[in-house]
Amino acid sequence: MRRKVEELYLALERYDRRLSAHFVGYYGVLKNEITYNDLLDLQNSRGKFNNDLDHSIETSIMLVSVYFPELKQRLNSYIDARDAIHEILADHKRAYKRGDIDGTRWVEPFHESLLNLDHIAAELKEAILSEAVALKSAKYL
Repeated sequence: MRRKVEELYLALERYDRRLSAHFVGYYGVLKNEITYNDLLDLQNSRGKFNNDLDHSIETSIMLVSVYFPELKQRLNSYIDARDAIHEILADHKRAYKRGDIDGTRWVEPFHESLLNLDHIAAELKEAILSEAVALKSAKYL
């Protein structure tokens, strides 16, 4: 079980880091500093988030489902927070395609949603670490 909790932590950390890096570029689009084409060029130059996907989130979901169901609600909150950010970006992109390129009205909700995601991620990682400590303590009982 110790290996499983370590694998879970590392998979979530890897996914969260890549997701954060992926979202950062959208600030420029929302602030009208770059276009979606510019963002795509940037993503392609550093390797898009989905290229060579390592299945970190799928690994996290599987490990929580099989070995750590007590963490399922926290993981679902993380996924919901991620999806809320995607919805903000989808709303902006629909408006952008209609010619409404001023994305400034989405900057604040996007930023607040990113902060929320970071907060939920930190709580989830802390819960995973607590599981690791509990497993270590149980070993010595």
